[in-house]
Amino acid sequence: MLELTQQDGFIFDRQAGTNGGEHAGPCPFCGGEDRFRIWPEETETGRAWCRSCGWAGDGIQYLIDYHKMSFKDACNELSLDRPIKINQQPAAPKAFQPRTVSAPCSLWQQKAGAFLKYTQGCLFERPEILKWLHEARGLNDETIKAAGLGYNPEVVWREREQWGLEPEISQKTNKPKKLWIPVGLVIPYQVNDIVTRLRIRRPDADVVDSKDSRYIIVSGSAAGAMILKGNSKACVVVESELDGLLIAQDAGDLAQVIALGNAQSKPDTTAHEILTGAAQILCSLDSDQAGIKASWAFWNKTYPQVKRWPCVGGKDPGEMILTGISIRMWAEAGLNLPRPQPATEQEDNLIPLCLGVACNSAEYRQADGMTCLWCNRINRPVVELQECPKKYWRKDSNGYRLPDEGSSRVIFACHSQTGGTNESR
Repeated sequence: MLELTQQDGFIFDRQAGTNGGEHAGPCPFCGGEDRFRIWPEETETGRAWCRSCGWAGDGIQYLIDYHKMSFKDACNELSLDRPIKINQQPAAPKAFQPRTVSAPCSLWQQKAGAFLKYTQGCLFERPEILKWLHEARGLNDETIKAAGLGYNPEVVWREREQWGLEPEISQKTNKPKKLWIPVGLVIPYQVNDIVTRLRIRRPDADVVDSKDSRYIIVSGSAAGAMILKGNSKACVVVESELDGLLIAQDAGDLAQVIALGNAQSKPDTTAHEILTGAAQILCSLDSDQAGIKASWAFWNKTYPQVKRWPCVGGKDPGEMILTGISIRMWAEAGLNLPRPQPATEQEDNLIPLCLGVACNSAEYRQADGMTCLWCNRINRPVVELQECPKKYWRKDSNGYRLPDEGSSRVIFACHSQTGGTNESR
Protein backbone atom coordinates (compact mmCIF):
# COMPACT_ATOMS: atom_id res chain seq x y z
CA MET A 1 0.00 0.00 0.00
CA LEU A 2 2.78 2.43 0.90
CA GLU A 3 4.67 1.68 -2.32
CA LEU A 4 1.53 2.08 -4.42
CA THR A 5 0.82 5.57 -3.10
CA GLN A 6 4.47 6.58 -3.36
CA GLN A 7 4.50 5.45 -6.99
CA ASP A 8 1.60 7.82 -7.56
CA GLY A 9 3.65 10.73 -6.23
CA PHE A 10 2.39 10.93 -2.66
CA ILE A 11 4.96 11.48 0.10
CA PHE A 12 4.45 10.01 3.56
CA ASP A 13 6.25 10.54 6.87
CA ARG A 14 6.78 7.75 9.37
CA GLN A 15 4.85 8.49 12.57
CA ALA A 16 5.41 5.33 14.63
CA GLY A 17 7.47 2.17 14.55
CA THR A 18 5.30 -0.27 16.48
CA ASN A 19 3.43 -3.09 14.76
CA GLY A 20 5.20 -2.54 11.49
CA GLY A 21 4.96 1.24 11.53
CA GLU A 22 2.46 3.97 10.72
CA HIS A 23 2.88 6.56 7.97
CA ALA A 24 1.00 9.84 7.47
CA GLY A 25 0.55 11.99 4.40
CA PRO A 26 -1.89 13.49 1.87
CA CYS A 27 -5.08 11.69 0.96
CA PRO A 28 -5.26 10.62 -2.71
CA PHE A 29 -9.05 10.92 -2.62
CA CYS A 30 -10.02 14.08 -0.71
CA GLY A 31 -6.79 16.06 -0.93
CA GLY A 32 -6.32 16.33 2.85
CA GLU A 33 -2.73 17.17 3.70
CA ASP A 34 -1.90 14.87 6.62
CA ARG A 35 -4.98 12.86 7.63
CA PHE A 36 -4.24 9.77 5.50
CA ARG A 37 -2.69 6.92 7.50
CA ILE A 38 -0.97 3.80 6.12
CA TRP A 39 0.00 0.67 8.04
CA PRO A 40 2.22 -1.18 5.52
CA GLU A 41 2.53 -4.43 7.49
CA GLU A 42 -1.18 -5.02 8.02
CA THR A 43 -2.74 -7.48 5.51
CA GLU A 44 -0.81 -8.72 2.50
CA THR A 45 -0.84 -5.34 0.78
CA GLY A 46 -0.97 -2.93 3.72
CA ARG A 47 -3.96 -1.02 5.03
CA ALA A 48 -4.90 2.66 4.89
CA TRP A 49 -7.53 5.03 6.27
CA CYS A 50 -8.26 8.73 5.82
CA ARG A 51 -9.32 10.50 9.01
CA SER A 52 -10.93 13.26 6.96
CA CYS A 53 -13.03 11.67 4.20
CA GLY A 54 -13.24 8.20 5.75
CA TRP A 55 -11.80 6.21 2.83
CA ALA A 56 -10.41 2.89 4.04
CA GLY A 57 -9.03 -0.19 2.34
CA ASP A 58 -6.04 -2.28 1.33
CA GLY A 59 -3.87 -2.24 -1.77
CA ILE A 60 -6.53 -3.97 -3.85
CA GLN A 61 -9.17 -1.42 -2.93
CA TYR A 62 -6.75 1.43 -3.61
CA LEU A 63 -6.14 0.21 -7.17
CA ILE A 64 -9.88 -0.24 -7.71
CA ASP A 65 -10.81 3.22 -6.42
CA TYR A 66 -7.83 5.33 -7.50
CA HIS A 67 -6.81 3.61 -10.76
CA LYS A 68 -10.33 2.38 -11.65
CA MET A 69 -9.12 -1.23 -12.05
CA SER A 70 -11.36 -4.24 -11.83
CA PHE A 71 -10.93 -6.57 -8.88
CA LYS A 72 -9.23 -9.14 -11.11
CA ASP A 73 -6.83 -6.61 -12.63
CA ALA A 74 -5.95 -5.22 -9.21
CA CYS A 75 -5.11 -8.71 -7.95
CA ASN A 76 -2.99 -9.38 -11.04
CA GLU A 77 -1.17 -6.07 -10.55
CA LEU A 78 -0.26 -7.14 -7.02
CA SER A 79 0.48 -10.75 -8.03
CA LEU A 80 -2.26 -12.01 -5.75
CA ASP A 81 -4.35 -15.08 -6.40
CA ARG A 82 -7.94 -14.30 -5.45
CA PRO A 83 -10.93 -16.45 -6.42
CA ILE A 84 -13.74 -14.59 -8.19
CA LYS A 85 -17.08 -15.61 -6.66
CA ILE A 86 -20.21 -15.16 -8.73
CA ASN A 87 -23.47 -14.04 -7.08
CA GLN A 88 -21.80 -13.93 -3.69
CA GLN A 89 -24.08 -12.60 -0.97
CA PRO A 90 -22.64 -9.64 0.94
CA ALA A 91 -21.38 -10.56 4.37
CA ALA A 92 -23.44 -9.45 7.32
CA PRO A 93 -21.91 -6.48 9.13
CA LYS A 94 -19.91 -7.50 12.15
CA ALA A 95 -21.05 -6.38 15.56
CA PHE A 96 -18.74 -3.95 17.31
CA GLN A 97 -16.12 -5.74 19.38
CA PRO A 98 -14.43 -3.37 21.83
CA ARG A 99 -10.76 -3.88 22.44
CA THR A 100 -9.36 -4.87 25.81
CA VAL A 101 -6.76 -2.43 27.09
CA SER A 102 -3.76 -3.79 28.96
CA ALA A 103 -2.08 -1.81 31.71
CA PRO A 104 1.61 -0.91 31.31
CA CYS A 105 4.19 -3.03 33.09
CA SER A 106 4.88 -2.34 36.76
CA LEU A 107 8.25 -0.68 36.05
CA TRP A 108 6.61 1.74 33.61
CA GLN A 109 3.93 2.55 36.19
CA GLN A 110 6.60 3.21 38.82
CA LYS A 111 8.63 5.50 36.54
CA ALA A 112 5.53 7.30 35.28
CA GLY A 113 4.30 7.86 38.83
CA ALA A 114 7.60 9.39 39.92
CA PHE A 115 7.74 11.59 36.82
CA LEU A 116 4.15 12.74 37.35
CA LYS A 117 4.81 13.67 40.97
CA TYR A 118 7.75 15.82 39.86
CA THR A 119 5.68 17.61 37.19
CA GLN A 120 2.81 18.26 39.59
CA GLY A 121 5.16 20.34 41.70
CA CYS A 122 6.36 22.17 38.60
CA LEU A 123 2.82 23.09 37.55
CA PHE A 124 2.13 25.19 40.63
CA GLU A 125 5.37 27.06 40.01
CA ARG A 126 3.99 28.15 36.62
CA PRO A 127 1.30 30.78 37.24
CA GLU A 128 0.88 31.38 33.50
CA ILE A 129 -0.08 27.73 32.95
CA LEU A 130 -2.49 27.77 35.89
CA LYS A 131 -4.03 30.98 34.55
CA TRP A 132 -4.57 29.30 31.17
CA LEU A 133 -6.19 26.30 32.83
CA HIS A 134 -8.46 28.59 34.85
CA GLU A 135 -9.45 31.07 32.17
CA ALA A 136 -9.17 29.19 28.86
CA ARG A 137 -10.18 25.71 30.07
CA GLY A 138 -12.50 26.58 32.95
CA LEU A 139 -10.82 24.27 35.48
CA ASN A 140 -10.55 25.21 39.14
CA ASP A 141 -7.67 24.28 41.44
CA GLU A 142 -9.63 21.47 43.06
CA THR A 143 -10.17 19.79 39.69
CA ILE A 144 -6.56 20.38 38.62
CA LYS A 145 -5.25 18.71 41.76
CA ALA A 146 -7.77 15.86 41.70
CA ALA A 147 -6.92 15.10 38.06
CA GLY A 148 -3.20 15.09 38.91
CA LEU A 149 -2.24 17.52 36.14
CA GLY A 150 1.42 18.50 35.90
CA TYR A 151 3.85 20.46 33.75
CA ASN A 152 7.07 19.15 32.25
CA PRO A 153 9.47 22.12 31.91
CA GLU A 154 12.14 20.44 29.77
CA VAL A 155 12.49 17.65 27.23
CA VAL A 156 13.22 14.25 28.76
CA TRP A 157 15.10 11.44 27.00
CA ARG A 158 15.42 8.03 28.62
CA GLU A 159 16.51 4.58 27.56
CA ARG A 160 13.40 2.60 26.79
CA GLU A 161 14.59 -0.29 28.93
CA GLN A 162 14.67 2.03 31.98
CA TRP A 163 10.88 2.22 31.75
CA GLY A 164 10.42 -1.48 31.07
CA LEU A 165 9.88 -1.08 27.31
CA GLU A 166 11.20 -3.30 24.55
CA PRO A 167 14.09 -1.80 22.54
CA GLU A 168 13.32 -0.33 19.11
CA ILE A 169 15.61 0.67 16.25
CA SER A 170 15.04 3.98 14.48
CA GLN A 171 14.68 3.61 10.73
CA LYS A 172 16.09 7.11 10.23
CA THR A 173 19.28 6.72 12.29
CA ASN A 174 19.50 2.91 12.58
CA LYS A 175 20.21 3.47 16.28
CA PRO A 176 18.20 2.42 19.34
CA LYS A 177 15.23 4.72 19.93
CA LYS A 178 14.84 6.50 23.24
CA LEU A 179 11.77 7.34 25.25
CA TRP A 180 10.80 10.95 24.51
CA ILE A 181 8.76 13.16 26.82
CA PRO A 182 8.35 16.67 25.39
CA VAL A 183 7.79 19.94 27.20
CA GLY A 184 4.16 20.65 28.03
CA LEU A 185 1.11 20.12 30.20
CA VAL A 186 1.05 16.59 31.61
CA ILE A 187 -2.41 14.96 31.53
CA PRO A 188 -2.32 11.61 33.33
CA TYR A 189 -4.87 8.87 33.51
CA GLN A 190 -4.83 6.98 36.78
CA VAL A 191 -6.76 3.83 37.62
CA ASN A 192 -6.94 3.05 41.33
CA ASP A 193 -4.20 5.67 41.91
CA ILE A 194 -1.88 3.92 39.44
CA VAL A 195 -0.66 5.89 36.41
CA THR A 196 -1.57 4.05 33.21
CA ARG A 197 -1.16 6.85 30.68
CA LEU A 198 0.74 10.10 30.27
CA ARG A 199 -0.42 12.52 27.59
CA ILE A 200 1.52 15.72 26.95
CA ARG A 201 -0.11 18.84 25.53
CA ARG A 202 2.71 20.73 23.85
CA PRO A 203 2.90 24.56 23.94
CA ASP A 204 2.15 26.63 20.86
CA ALA A 205 5.83 27.43 20.32
CA ASP A 206 6.61 23.74 19.78
CA VAL A 207 3.78 23.13 17.31
CA VAL A 208 5.11 24.92 14.24
CA ASP A 209 3.21 23.23 11.41
CA SER A 210 0.74 20.43 10.69
CA LYS A 211 3.47 17.78 11.05
CA ASP A 212 3.93 18.66 14.73
CA SER A 213 1.40 16.88 16.91
CA ARG A 214 -0.25 18.97 19.63
CA TYR A 215 -0.69 15.93 21.87
CA ILE A 216 1.94 13.26 22.50
CA ILE A 217 1.22 10.01 24.33
CA VAL A 218 4.30 8.78 26.17
CA SER A 219 5.39 5.45 24.77
CA GLY A 220 4.13 2.49 26.77
CA SER A 221 0.92 4.21 27.90
CA ALA A 222 -2.38 2.34 27.94
CA ALA A 223 -4.67 3.36 25.08
CA GLY A 224 -8.08 3.21 26.78
CA ALA A 225 -10.59 6.00 27.22
CA MET A 226 -10.51 8.25 30.27
CA ILE A 227 -13.54 7.45 32.41
CA LEU A 228 -14.69 10.05 34.94
CA LYS A 229 -17.22 8.58 37.33
CA GLY A 230 -20.52 10.34 37.91
CA ASN A 231 -24.24 9.64 37.64
CA SER A 232 -24.37 6.18 36.04
CA LYS A 233 -27.76 6.76 34.40
CA ALA A 234 -26.28 9.00 31.70
CA CYS A 235 -22.99 9.46 29.92
CA VAL A 236 -21.35 12.31 27.99
CA VAL A 237 -18.74 11.38 25.39
CA VAL A 238 -16.12 13.97 24.44
CA GLU A 239 -12.80 13.97 22.66
CA SER A 240 -10.35 15.90 24.86
CA GLU A 241 -9.49 14.81 28.38
CA LEU A 242 -9.38 18.46 29.47
CA ASP A 243 -12.93 18.87 28.17
CA GLY A 244 -13.91 15.72 30.04
CA LEU A 245 -12.52 17.14 33.28
CA LEU A 246 -14.46 20.37 32.73
CA ILE A 247 -17.79 18.55 32.25
CA ALA A 248 -17.13 16.28 35.24
CA GLN A 249 -16.35 19.37 37.32
CA ASP A 250 -19.51 21.27 36.42
CA ALA A 251 -21.98 18.45 35.75
CA GLY A 252 -20.51 15.25 37.17
CA ASP A 253 -23.59 14.67 39.29
CA LEU A 254 -25.68 14.53 36.11
CA ALA A 255 -23.64 12.03 34.10
CA GLN A 256 -20.46 10.05 33.79
CA VAL A 257 -17.92 11.38 31.30
CA ILE A 258 -15.87 9.42 28.79
CA ALA A 259 -12.99 11.17 26.98
CA LEU A 260 -11.82 9.19 23.96
CA GLY A 261 -8.70 11.20 23.12
CA ASN A 262 -9.73 11.76 19.50
CA ALA A 263 -12.89 11.61 17.42
CA GLN A 264 -11.95 8.38 15.66
CA SER A 265 -11.22 6.29 18.76
CA LYS A 266 -13.74 3.64 19.73
CA PRO A 267 -14.68 2.67 23.29
CA ASP A 268 -12.65 -0.07 24.95
CA THR A 269 -14.31 -2.88 26.91
CA THR A 270 -14.68 -0.84 30.11
CA ALA A 271 -16.12 2.20 28.35
CA HIS A 272 -18.39 0.01 26.22
CA GLU A 273 -19.87 -1.61 29.32
CA ILE A 274 -20.62 1.80 30.83
CA LEU A 275 -22.16 3.10 27.60
CA THR A 276 -24.28 0.00 27.11
CA GLY A 277 -25.70 0.34 30.61
CA ALA A 278 -26.45 4.07 30.36
CA ALA A 279 -30.03 5.18 29.77
CA GLN A 280 -28.87 8.28 27.86
CA ILE A 281 -25.69 9.11 25.95
CA LEU A 282 -24.74 12.55 24.73
CA CYS A 283 -22.17 12.27 21.94
CA SER A 284 -20.31 15.57 22.00
CA LEU A 285 -17.25 14.88 19.91
CA ASP A 286 -15.61 17.95 18.46
CA SER A 287 -17.83 19.62 15.88
CA ASP A 288 -15.35 19.43 13.04
CA GLN A 289 -15.72 17.22 9.99
CA ALA A 290 -13.95 14.22 11.52
CA GLY A 291 -16.00 14.46 14.71
CA ILE A 292 -19.31 14.65 12.87
CA LYS A 293 -18.48 11.64 10.70
CA ALA A 294 -17.45 9.60 13.71
CA SER A 295 -20.52 10.40 15.79
CA TRP A 296 -23.10 9.74 13.08
CA ALA A 297 -21.46 6.74 11.42
CA PHE A 298 -20.52 4.73 14.50
CA TRP A 299 -22.36 5.94 17.58
CA ASN A 300 -25.93 5.84 16.29
CA LYS A 301 -25.34 2.34 14.97
CA THR A 302 -23.74 0.94 18.13
CA TYR A 303 -25.71 2.66 20.90
CA PRO A 304 -29.43 3.19 20.19
CA GLN A 305 -29.82 5.52 23.20
CA VAL A 306 -27.23 8.00 21.88
CA LYS A 307 -28.03 11.59 20.94
CA ARG A 308 -25.66 13.86 19.10
CA TRP A 309 -25.27 16.92 21.31
CA PRO A 310 -22.78 19.41 19.81
CA CYS A 311 -21.39 22.29 21.79
CA VAL A 312 -22.80 25.79 21.33
CA GLY A 313 -20.60 28.65 20.20
CA GLY A 314 -17.51 26.47 19.69
CA LYS A 315 -16.40 23.06 18.54
CA ASP A 316 -15.78 21.71 22.05
CA PRO A 317 -16.65 22.47 25.70
CA GLY A 318 -13.43 24.44 26.16
CA GLU A 319 -14.41 26.86 23.41
CA MET A 320 -18.04 26.90 24.51
CA ILE A 321 -17.35 28.29 27.99
CA LEU A 322 -15.38 31.19 26.49
CA THR A 323 -18.65 32.42 24.99
CA GLY A 324 -20.33 32.42 28.39
CA ILE A 325 -22.35 29.23 27.88
CA SER A 326 -22.89 27.20 31.05
CA ILE A 327 -21.64 23.62 30.88
CA ARG A 328 -24.27 22.58 33.36
CA MET A 329 -27.17 24.17 31.48
CA TRP A 330 -25.90 22.64 28.24
CA ALA A 331 -25.78 19.18 29.83
CA GLU A 332 -29.20 19.59 31.49
CA ALA A 333 -30.74 20.56 28.16
CA GLY A 334 -29.20 17.56 26.41
CA LEU A 335 -30.42 15.15 29.08
CA ASN A 336 -33.93 16.68 29.03
CA LEU A 337 -33.95 17.19 32.78
CA PRO A 338 -37.22 18.63 34.12
CA ARG A 339 -37.37 22.38 34.58
CA PRO A 340 -38.34 23.73 38.03
CA GLN A 341 -41.59 25.67 38.22
CA PRO A 342 -41.91 29.24 39.54
CA ALA A 343 -43.60 30.18 42.81
CA THR A 344 -44.68 33.50 44.23
CA GLU A 345 -42.81 33.61 47.56
CA GLN A 346 -40.52 36.56 48.16
CA GLU A 347 -37.02 36.61 49.60
CA ASP A 348 -34.93 39.68 50.46
CA ASN A 349 -31.23 40.42 50.94
CA LEU A 350 -30.19 38.44 47.87
CA ILE A 351 -26.71 38.39 46.37
CA PRO A 352 -26.76 38.15 42.57
CA LEU A 353 -24.46 35.61 40.92
CA CYS A 354 -23.04 36.41 37.50
CA LEU A 355 -21.67 33.34 35.68
CA GLY A 356 -21.57 31.55 39.01
CA VAL A 357 -19.66 34.28 40.88
CA ALA A 358 -21.00 36.86 43.31
CA CYS A 359 -21.42 39.95 41.14
CA ASN A 360 -20.36 43.36 42.42
CA SER A 361 -20.89 45.00 39.04
CA ALA A 362 -24.60 44.42 38.61
CA GLU A 363 -27.46 46.85 38.20
CA TYR A 364 -31.09 46.56 37.15
CA ARG A 365 -32.11 47.58 33.64
CA GLN A 366 -35.27 47.39 31.61
CA ALA A 367 -35.40 44.68 28.94
CA ASP A 368 -38.53 43.72 27.01
CA GLY A 369 -40.69 45.57 29.51
CA MET A 370 -39.21 43.76 32.49
CA THR A 371 -36.46 44.67 34.92
CA CYS A 372 -33.48 42.33 34.65
CA LEU A 373 -30.08 42.15 36.26
CA TRP A 374 -27.28 43.46 34.07
CA CYS A 375 -23.54 42.91 34.62
CA ASN A 376 -21.48 45.99 33.78
CA ARG A 377 -18.25 44.01 33.83
CA ILE A 378 -19.16 41.83 30.86
CA ASN A 379 -21.92 44.12 29.50
CA ARG A 380 -24.57 41.45 29.27
CA PRO A 381 -27.68 40.22 31.11
CA VAL A 382 -27.09 37.73 33.88
CA VAL A 383 -28.44 34.51 32.40
CA GLU A 384 -26.64 31.68 34.15
CA LEU A 385 -28.92 29.39 36.16
CA GLN A 386 -28.26 26.81 38.85
CA GLU A 387 -30.12 23.65 39.75
CA CYS A 388 -32.75 24.47 42.31
CA PRO A 389 -32.70 22.11 45.31
CA LYS A 390 -36.38 22.99 45.95
CA LYS A 391 -37.21 22.26 42.30
CA TYR A 392 -38.90 25.63 41.73
CA TRP A 393 -38.00 29.19 40.87
CA ARG A 394 -39.11 32.24 42.83
CA LYS A 395 -40.29 35.24 40.90
CA ASP A 396 -40.63 38.95 41.57
CA SER A 397 -40.57 42.12 39.50
CA ASN A 398 -36.84 41.71 38.94
CA GLY A 399 -37.14 38.35 37.23
CA TYR A 400 -36.72 34.77 38.42
CA ARG A 401 -34.36 33.91 41.21
CA LEU A 402 -33.15 30.76 42.90
CA PRO A 403 -33.12 30.77 46.70
CA ASP A 404 -30.47 28.70 48.43
CA GLU A 405 -31.50 27.58 51.91
CA GLY A 406 -29.04 28.60 54.59
CA SER A 407 -27.54 31.48 52.62
CA SER A 408 -28.51 34.62 50.75
CA ARG A 409 -27.05 33.48 47.41
CA VAL A 410 -29.29 33.66 44.41
CA ILE A 411 -29.08 33.59 40.65
CA PHE A 412 -31.16 35.97 38.56
CA ALA A 413 -32.42 34.97 35.11
CA CYS A 414 -33.07 37.71 32.58
CA HIS A 415 -36.57 37.36 31.09
CA SER A 416 -35.34 38.36 27.63
CA GLN A 417 -32.72 35.61 27.64
CA THR A 418 -34.57 32.70 29.23
CA GLY A 419 -37.36 32.91 26.68
CA GLY A 420 -41.13 32.76 26.69
CA THR A 421 -43.43 34.43 29.17
CA ASN A 422 -42.83 34.93 32.85
CA GLU A 423 -44.29 31.48 33.48
CA SER A 424 -41.63 29.74 31.37
CA ARG A 425 -39.31 29.08 34.31
